Amino acid sequence: MRTLLRSTVITLLASTFLSCAATRPPHQIAAQFKYRVAFEPGTVEATEGNRIEVTEVWGTRKRIEIGGEYVVVGRYTLASDSPGWISYFLTANNWDNSGPTMDLQRMDARPGSGTFVLQHKMEGPGRFHVSLYDGWKEVADMYFGNAVEPRASGETDVTVDAR
Repeated sequence: MRTLLRSTVITLLASTFLSCAATRPPHQIAAQFKYRVAFEPGTVEATEGNRIEVTEVWGTRKRIEIGGEYVVVGRYTLASDSPGWISYFLTANNWDNSGPTMDLQRMDARPGSGTFVLQHKMEGPGRFHVSLYDGWKEVADMYFGNAVEPRASGETDVTVDAR
């Protein structure tokens, strides 16, 4: 009797776990990014003939803030004849952001012009940026975030601070 009860409980727990652990269909994951987030470009740097630009930001939150996840959409031009890659990173402000790079933070880039879609989470205070690489050499970079107060120089601070 005890063995039958134990096997019934194990079977019930296993089936409950498996039904909860089922993956969500892609359209349910995409639906989490329901807010088109207003953003401001920050510092943009590029070597001759190369370019990277964020055109849209979609998020799980209405603005870029700690704890939110964000999908960036953009375009690039890679002047090299060799393939490169694009990354979406967070430059941390006074905290250790040395965790792993997720698959959706990076993609291959073909020579010439193209588009990209990447995803990242705002884990702590800092600045998001997308970078274009020719091999391991960065050839274009764009920071972006919520607009704060313009500086006297006319630049916009796009840092997301802890709130």
